[in-house]
Amino acid sequence: MQKKIYQIDANNGTVLSTIESPSNYPEALAWDGHSLWLADGQENEIMKIDLNDGTVVKKFNGPARSVNGLSFDGKYLWCSDRLMNEIYMIDPESGEVIIIIDAPGPYIRGLACDGTFIWTVDFQNDSIYQIVRCDEEKFHINNARKARITF
Repeated sequence: MQKKIYQIDANNGTVLSTIESPSNYPEALAWDGHSLWLADGQENEIMKIDLNDGTVVKKFNGPARSVNGLSFDGKYLWCSDRLMNEIYMIDPESGEVIIIIDAPGPYIRGLACDGTFIWTVDFQNDSIYQIVRCDEEKFHINNARKARITF
């Protein structure tokens, strides 16, 4: 297995540059307009990497057990976890999870954001789903539970 990340010219397929992956199990990449983000599914980590040499600039744990989809919507990172069947909106500065939504299928793999929607692919159902990223609904409670927290 090659642990390389390639920058490819979308017009003609020419490889423009290559860097070593800082991860042994890269699952997904996301571009935020300035930086490249990488998800490692086995280690359950999300990393911001330096495009000059592939070193890790920032790293935080994935929100569940196995990060395998990653995208950026202009403000937040979105990642999927196929083991938990959930999709997470994450603050890229802190790694804090803002929102958790149920995945529309049992084996979510890839994520993409187009500014309005999140698009995701389900490997098991061989399906593509369009998810509304922002609507008028402020909160949705699912599987509510009570907890007592003592500081």
